[in-house]
Amino acid sequence: MGKQYTEKQLKGFTIVNKVLFIILGIMLLLLTIVFPICLLFSIGAFIIAFKYKAKNASIGKTESHTLYEPIKASDDYYSQTYSKGIESYSQTYNCTEIPPSFVILDLETTGLSSLSDKIIEISIIKYENGRVVDTYNQLIDPEMHIPQEASNINGITNDMVKGCPKIHEIIDNVYDRINGEIVMGYNVEFDIKFLSTAFGRSNKKIDKLVLIDVLQVVKETLPSKETQNRKLETMKNYFGIESTSHRALADCEVTFEVFKRCLKIKKNYELQRQSEQKERVSKLNDGEKLFISALEEKLYNINLKDKLRYNIMSDKVINFQINNAQIGRVKLNGRKYKMQILDKDNVLWLDIDNVDEAVNNIKHWIKYCEYLTK
Repeated sequence: MGKQYTEKQLKGFTIVNKVLFIILGIMLLLLTIVFPICLLFSIGAFIIAFKYKAKNASIGKTESHTLYEPIKASDDYYSQTYSKGIESYSQTYNCTEIPPSFVILDLETTGLSSLSDKIIEISIIKYENGRVVDTYNQLIDPEMHIPQEASNINGITNDMVKGCPKIHEIIDNVYDRINGEIVMGYNVEFDIKFLSTAFGRSNKKIDKLVLIDVLQVVKETLPSKETQNRKLETMKNYFGIESTSHRALADCEVTFEVFKRCLKIKKNYELQRQSEQKERVSKLNDGEKLFISALEEKLYNINLKDKLRYNIMSDKVINFQINNAQIGRVKLNGRKYKMQILDKDNVLWLDIDNVDEAVNNIKHWIKYCEYLTK
């Protein structure tokens, strides 16, 4: 670390340097009368004057600045080269029912970077058949200063973590509760990235985790204009969930309540959708009804019915979707059918002869979508 200066001193250095470069610029500008090439140098001097920043100095602790306390270089845990502790994770769980067994995870941290910031609280609640079977909650000494901005959000202060265990001292407890579980959370990838860093630094590995991101469930359930934003606090107020804390354990409980309410909304929507679908099918002619029936049977036999979702629209177009994203369409027209494909920027409708041809195209759509999401 170089010599330390106060912020006031640094501002003084910056002003002096600006004045010097402005004077130099004026002198060079005068010389352009005799030597036009000096115009370039004068322009450069003015640019430097207004963009100049003091370098090779670091701001020490002043009344308005508090630096993080440096991590000791001798600490083997933090001096390790970073490696991912969680190799991969995916949000592949079908969120139509509450899983029979899962954990809810929430962390509080000193900041947003999973590499430079640290975990200061971990909460994990394990559910089996809708009942709590294990609760883990632990404050953690991050071995660094907790910024006031973080304390304002989570309510955890530097005094609160004094004497608490360090992350590598409790990492086994966390690993045993996470490994092999379906992990639910709100914007859960944020928490997983911090855990992956912690596991990697402790030489612990998890090959793959299945995640349920309740934030994503909220986005799929509620229209974007329904709420001001999608923050957990906003969802808590929207659903009228009682909780007065922003600590990790309380956030776990709120997350589960938000998830349950979203499932209820989705179920009601699905019942309404099924009713609309039956009404639209009833208006199809016999040939179109046979096509729909055969299509459902084919999709079921090749295990695509649960993976794929489709809606029959009022104009006799079937929209096929995966994860709420449209992947293609089939248009019914008596005994003639057309299938939509995308060719660069053009939308083409191709004639298809039978259900088998439609199913084959659907399988290609799905493979293409899976390729895009890898």
